[in-house]
Amino acid sequence: MRLRAKERWLVIGSMVCLAAIGVNAAKVTLADTDRRNNGRLRQSVPDANAAGGQVDLVGPVGSGQFGAQVAVLPNGNIVVTDPLFDLPGPIADVGAVYLYDGNTLSEISRLTGSAAGDRVGSSGITVLSNGNYVIMSSGWNNGAATSAGAVTFGNAKTGISGMVSAANSLIGSTTLDEVGGNGVTKLSNGNYVVPSPNWDAPGAANAGAATFGNGNTGVTGTVSAANSLVGSTANDSVSLAITALTNGNYVVSNPNWDGPGAVNAGAVTFGNGTIGTSGTISAANSLVGSTANDTLAGVGAGSAVTALTNGNYVVTSTRWDAPGVVDAGAATFGNGTTGVSGPISAANSLIGSTANDRIGNFGTSTGSGVTPLANGNYVVVSQFWNAPGAALAGAATFGNGTTGTTGTVSAANSLVGSAANHNVGSSGVTALTNGNYVVSSRQWDGPGALQAGAATFGNGTTGISGTISAANSLVGTRASDSVGTGGIIALTNGNYVVISPVWASATASAIGAVTLGNGTTGISGTISSANSLIGSTAQDRVGGGGVTALTNGNYVVATPEWDAPGVVNVGAVTLGNGATGVTGTISAANSLVGSTAADFVGSNNGGNSSVVALTNGNYIVASVSWDSPGAADVGAVTFGNGTTGVTGAVSAANSLVGSTASDSVNFVILGLTNGNYVVRNPNWDAPGLVNAGAVTFGNGTIGTSGTISAAKSLVGSTASDQVGSGGVTPLTNGSYVVSTPGWDNGATANAGAVTYGIGSGGTSGPISSSNSVVGTVTGVLSFSSTLSNGRMVVGQRLRNIVTVFDPDPATVRSPFDFDGDGKTDVGIFRPGPAEWWYRRSSDGQVPALQFGTSTDAIAPVDYTGDGKSDVAFFRPTTGEWFILRSEDGSFYSFPFGGAGDTPVPADYDGDGKGDVAVFRSTNNTWYIQRSSDLGVSIITFGASGDLPVTADYDGDGKSDIGIFRPGPGEWWYLRSSDGGNRAFQFGTSTDKTVVGDYTGDGKADAAFFRPTTGEWFILRSEDGSFYSFPFGGAGDTPVPGDYDGDGKTDAAVFRPSSATWFMLGSTSGTQIIPFGAATDRPIPNAFVR
Repeated sequence: MRLRAKERWLVIGSMVCLAAIGVNAAKVTLADTDRRNNGRLRQSVPDANAAGGQVDLVGPVGSGQFGAQVAVLPNGNIVVTDPLFDLPGPIADVGAVYLYDGNTLSEISRLTGSAAGDRVGSSGITVLSNGNYVIMSSGWNNGAATSAGAVTFGNAKTGISGMVSAANSLIGSTTLDEVGGNGVTKLSNGNYVVPSPNWDAPGAANAGAATFGNGNTGVTGTVSAANSLVGSTANDSVSLAITALTNGNYVVSNPNWDGPGAVNAGAVTFGNGTIGTSGTISAANSLVGSTANDTLAGVGAGSAVTALTNGNYVVTSTRWDAPGVVDAGAATFGNGTTGVSGPISAANSLIGSTANDRIGNFGTSTGSGVTPLANGNYVVVSQFWNAPGAALAGAATFGNGTTGTTGTVSAANSLVGSAANHNVGSSGVTALTNGNYVVSSRQWDGPGALQAGAATFGNGTTGISGTISAANSLVGTRASDSVGTGGIIALTNGNYVVISPVWASATASAIGAVTLGNGTTGISGTISSANSLIGSTAQDRVGGGGVTALTNGNYVVATPEWDAPGVVNVGAVTLGNGATGVTGTISAANSLVGSTAADFVGSNNGGNSSVVALTNGNYIVASVSWDSPGAADVGAVTFGNGTTGVTGAVSAANSLVGSTASDSVNFVILGLTNGNYVVRNPNWDAPGLVNAGAVTFGNGTIGTSGTISAAKSLVGSTASDQVGSGGVTPLTNGSYVVSTPGWDNGATANAGAVTYGIGSGGTSGPISSSNSVVGTVTGVLSFSSTLSNGRMVVGQRLRNIVTVFDPDPATVRSPFDFDGDGKTDVGIFRPGPAEWWYRRSSDGQVPALQFGTSTDAIAPVDYTGDGKSDVAFFRPTTGEWFILRSEDGSFYSFPFGGAGDTPVPADYDGDGKGDVAVFRSTNNTWYIQRSSDLGVSIITFGASGDLPVTADYDGDGKSDIGIFRPGPGEWWYLRSSDGGNRAFQFGTSTDKTVVGDYTGDGKADAAFFRPTTGEWFILRSEDGSFYSFPFGGAGDTPVPGDYDGDGKTDAAVFRPSSATWFMLGSTSGTQIIPFGAATDRPIPNAFVR
């Protein structure tokens, strides 16, 4: 018998009793449990943790469209709507919403309507930022009040049960109140706001209401002025728009609100995001107009509420009338903590002084004329502002984001035009990442040159004022140069790029130019080949296909209309250095180019991106019209290195290409979160099958080339399957989901399919039930997916089924997997000669190589994101890392850390790639270099003598910082999901930590191996219970890993005395493999502490 005071465990024979502090005691016999159920009692529900495969949740009796919408919550639980559910009677279409346990797939709760046609859940589900959820039912009937509507809060763990009523929901009280019909606005703090513009106040139809909901408890009862911000006059339509501020508060726009004697004066009301704001709108609690049709934040281009990056906000009201001045317009600063109230005036707003100045007006339709800057300040564009003697000169005014900017627009406080129709700012303002900004004014006239255009740099702390000139702006010199007409692109390093596709040289029209600007000082003067990338032939239109900013600070210029010598419109794509730019003329020496007339390299169709930036700094180029020899418009997708670029002609040797004419129609490139990419070609023709469709995975480090085929792509098997036509959705774990509504399941046309794509190597071959959830009747599949372990949940509403799809075990990444088959490989590091030997589980071959020295610390993880572990080590004496790429056998090295640091590589940012990291015991600090953006996180966590035990304890797809404190046997870890930490006692000072996901729930379990007895102790992440078992003996070395590839960590030991490996596979059973020598270090022991 073993008794520990802290946990109070009692182990007697084959009976286990747990009475941990704060946990209800539970007693089960081992005969009633098995490892597949992770120690839980057997239940009459599917096992959601079964290795791989699909499990169907069948709608209960009465279901109608069970699975119309599905949502997987952050904790893994599943919300399912069933809007046509019938109660016994039958009472038709009352609707239901269920919450299912993500582990057991058992029903936790059920919310239903009570009257025919309630259709609870038909208006959707919203998952809040804190993980809880809200159910919208705008057609719910409150007695005789039809479509009064209801919004119901659901707890992520316990859900919500019963029938919708005022006791558990926010409800309307009048016919067509339609509460929930406009969704909900999520606040950053987890709370929410319900807009109900059609709500009727007593005696005032469509007065409207905005109701605050607590994200932990919800809001219940009937909408009223007691719990909501409401209008008081018919058609006030309060809450037509709600803007969430970055600090958790919110702002309600009410352009139709009627002030005293002023119809549609408009009002904008600040809302407290912690307790809400209620009562009737007035000048006491709102910013209001004072003249009929001022319509604050409403009618008129540019009228809106804009949230600033520091939590404050700006209200633009372009139709506001100043005393005696119609449509002067105003931009009013609002404090994000206290708001702003009272009538608009020059004392609290930036205003115009001439009729139709329309301050804040930008563009010709809706949208704000305010640009928030990265440092919290802002810029107001007023393109119709009239200067003295110069109508429509235009202005761009800098605003202080802490105190606001007030008064009348003028050349003293704004960048302005100097002549009529300059329309300064009409092409927009670009906020730079360092807080500065650039104003684009394509209609600005230079001396003797109408619409020469200008791009003006502004300091984000002090702004810029006065008139535009070549002294403060990059300008054109010829009529219609229209500098900046192609846009201004902010680079990630703070610099920017000005695109001028119709800029003309002295000898050729519209050759185009792309110019780099310094983000600290700007660029001024005129465009030339000395400061810009330009074309050489009329109508080359350099930059006409856009400029794409890369994550490493560089940029890519697409010029699809560029002419090669003697060949028109071959197209070109050019890499530019984000620090120094690229200048001179385009050529095959500095660009990727086409070779046939009308190849239009760097072009795409349907508004799809022609260049896609990958998260690792590389990029992908689309060339939809590229012709292969003998086939027109097969299309090409070309990989480009973000540091060195790609040059020369497009071909099948450097690009992924189609094989049949017009294969490229409607193709789309999507970057994945781990740096890889996917190409969607729904119109690709398989041999003999028109429009079978293909979705092809691309390696984001070295690219993917050759002709599309079933060997490298997910493809259809019937004509017009159009694989991927429903879209491809990237997941945060690097994988992706492919929707194919037109896929035919045998004789069933358009049955549809939803496919899980493996983010490390892709999913290829024809769609089938082995790689997809497939429909069996003609209809629409809906899907949702967790972000922790790749689980996909698909609703099949016409069958009243929801399918839970767990990827095949080989798609779940296993540690120390050098061949990428989803299984841990047996392997050793031989210190003397610094040799690595491992046995590939896929084919039994044994590669061997020399890499490192005897004193190096081995640190093999998947650093490149290709699904294979890379041979790697950390040199403790110098703090250097050495990584051997699994893709091509090349290596790279770099310093990160210092002497005496402990290497703790893991995927801390969830991009599917291992991040280099060290734990410095001298100051208890973790240093992590994120592979996603190369930024460095520095976190103090731990104490002297602690041992690092990093793992994904909370199942969010990111490794969590953790330590084991040997003295008291304590574990501490910091959750990446919410920043909270957990501490508990488990083990003794001499135990060896062997963290892993032993239960297969997507979360790491704290675990240790006791060397003196050969016992393993596992603390389940699901419920905090533990189990133990003997496997190994004294002197054995623990080597945990997933040796059978079922997604669960297996207990395993290496016995030095006989150089033998013993693995207890959770699915395959016991394996015994002789491998290595007595003095070797087993590789899977690398991170055991």
